[in-house]
Amino acid sequence: MNTLAAYGMLETEMTVKTSIQAALGAKKMSSFRRKEGGFLLPVVIVLSVAISIVSVVAMKGIAENSTTLNNQYYDSLAREAAKAGIEAAAACIRSNTATWDDTSSPARPLTPLTDCAGSATSGATSKVGYVAKNDNWESTYSVKKVEAVGSDHSVVTSIGSVTFSRNGTVVPSLTKTATVRTYATTSITAGSAIKPATALSTGSAHACTIATASVFCWGLNTSGQLGNNSVITSASPVAVVPPLAGKTVTKIAAGADHTCAIADGQAYCWGKNDKGQLGDRTNTNRSAPVLVDASNTNTAATAAQCTGGYNIFGNCRSGYTPAQPAIPPSSLYGKTVKDIQAGNSFTCAVTNDDKISCWGDNQFGQLGVNDRVNRKNPTQVYALAAVGSTPASALYNKSVEVIAKMSGNDHVCVLLKGTPLLPACWGRNYAGQVGNDTIAYSNSEVGYSCPASDPPIVTTNDVLRPVNVSRGGPMTTSFTTGATNRPASSIQNQGVRSIGTYGTYTTIIADDGKAYWWGGTTSANVFTCSPGCFDYSGDSGPCMADTYREYTSTMRPYGPMYKNTRAFCWMYLYNGSASCGNVVTPLDNQSFSMFSGNANSGVFCGVLSSTSALYCEGTPTQNNKYTGHLGNASLPVNTSMFNNTGVTPYAVTIPPWMSGRIITDIQAGGQADQAGLHQGTAAYTCILTASPSSVSQVACWGRNNNGQLGNGTTDNAKVPTPVSVSGVLGGGSTPTKVPAFNDPISF
Repeated sequence: MNTLAAYGMLETEMTVKTSIQAALGAKKMSSFRRKEGGFLLPVVIVLSVAISIVSVVAMKGIAENSTTLNNQYYDSLAREAAKAGIEAAAACIRSNTATWDDTSSPARPLTPLTDCAGSATSGATSKVGYVAKNDNWESTYSVKKVEAVGSDHSVVTSIGSVTFSRNGTVVPSLTKTATVRTYATTSITAGSAIKPATALSTGSAHACTIATASVFCWGLNTSGQLGNNSVITSASPVAVVPPLAGKTVTKIAAGADHTCAIADGQAYCWGKNDKGQLGDRTNTNRSAPVLVDASNTNTAATAAQCTGGYNIFGNCRSGYTPAQPAIPPSSLYGKTVKDIQAGNSFTCAVTNDDKISCWGDNQFGQLGVNDRVNRKNPTQVYALAAVGSTPASALYNKSVEVIAKMSGNDHVCVLLKGTPLLPACWGRNYAGQVGNDTIAYSNSEVGYSCPASDPPIVTTNDVLRPVNVSRGGPMTTSFTTGATNRPASSIQNQGVRSIGTYGTYTTIIADDGKAYWWGGTTSANVFTCSPGCFDYSGDSGPCMADTYREYTSTMRPYGPMYKNTRAFCWMYLYNGSASCGNVVTPLDNQSFSMFSGNANSGVFCGVLSSTSALYCEGTPTQNNKYTGHLGNASLPVNTSMFNNTGVTPYAVTIPPWMSGRIITDIQAGGQADQAGLHQGTAAYTCILTASPSSVSQVACWGRNNNGQLGNGTTDNAKVPTPVSVSGVLGGGSTPTKVPAFNDPISF
């Protein structure tokens, strides 16, 4: 019993004694009154006794409650002291000096007065030996020897105590104790000397990773996109050569045939440069990284020159130099780069002032500079206020949070800072992939002509400057063959967590965790010129009968991609068939923690928030055959895909080597569908995996005709296969202790 509780019981005892004395006095008085012949005295006596009993019971209850509250209070003090011991132990383990031992002789426990070896610290006599203290109590801890569990984990047990004193003397019988235990990971083993991967990016047929702050790439290399000073394709990772050597690389972006990275705050690119996508003021391919122009140089335009004279036909014999347009100062001048993405033949980057610049191919307005002129060096995306009939840019007075991952596309989307995060897009829009309720369509672009009686539904230009993605409500749009009722935008009342652009599609995860999309296809197919039972929505589009006539496209956020049983229409061009029916998938109404790709542009893969399970869905590749891009071991590779193969998402087969690993990033690669053929030409997927007991590692699956899986072969893989670590990705560091402690558990 604690001191305060003892004092309470003493007061209760005195009250009981007083009540008994009062009862005895009442008994004498009742005898006197009974002698006078009355009946009042017996009643008074009975009532007095009853009141006394009630008082005793009440006081006992008060004393018990007081004891309970005091016990709870001191128990909590003991637990807090024990947790303080856990924190002290964690600090010792992190510094690799945890050698205390309470089982040794003499015992060397970890306490407030000892060091990590359990030895008394210098000046221990003046050191505070308690966690908390009051006039009559103080709390402390004593940590037991670390218990090893296997090679990578341990258990730390700390005993907290509260001792009480009277007049400076400890009363052992009143001591309170509490035991707190935590399960800790005390080391991360570097596997078989593997460099730990920290970032990943996939291109059309090559991929790259960052490991130990350096870049390694593999796959197709016809334009030097691997950055190893060669144009030889490699099925195993190769190290990117200087000038990146010795620099800290923080971001990697693989495009169609070029690659870019951020190193020490500067942008570097290498690979194909026919449209100026490397940003170095030239059109020369580079097989080694070059610094993206960040100068303040203004180069004037030059006229065409012929230094070798002209022939009789007026043609230059030799020494002809074509005219060169003026090149203004770089919009990166004086800034550092914090995000970068590589598209089809162009590149975009975000600088430290939250502005975005782009360079390279601009045929479809993908640079967002309000024209279609290519740029050989970074140019800031149009962000002006309204001027005359030109509306304000969606970036006007806004800051860019992040650029969407690009994969074989000619449009750009970004997320704008704010609450909530909202998307803005620009560039090619012939399938509505910009998402602003418009579509740019021309017969020549898709190689198909509608009859004069049924012309294309909408003809607008590509979007040459940033526009806000539609957040509008339901609307009706009139077309040649009738009105189309369109549902409200899926982000009308919510923001966006993540975003990616893939071929003619844009896909997002919204704040509700579900996947939505916009864009589509406008290719020649049986439904192009007349309304019918076909409206593609990534992988689960509802069949809207005659209410949709958008060339299998949607021009605003739509979805979710997976929902309850619905009417669905699916068509594969390779056999010209189409089918409609009710479809149920394992992803219906599920939320995603991450995703990549779009099924109609090749492959869509997503990780479920609830179970961390990985699913993929996709369309045929490599001449309408399954190449393993769904990651499911039960599906035969290199056989024709049936109509239902792309309708149902498949669980990716998790091989034994991935047991216990978690997926930290996922990137769908391949040449995404640009022509509306419902098939990417080289669909594959790579993931970054992590484990408490080994280093982070990259694995890939799918088509591997150019060695883009990085496993040392060109064989397709239908399950996640580790990228080869026998070469440059080997030689990791020795095991290091990096503890991670679970929440303490009281016993």
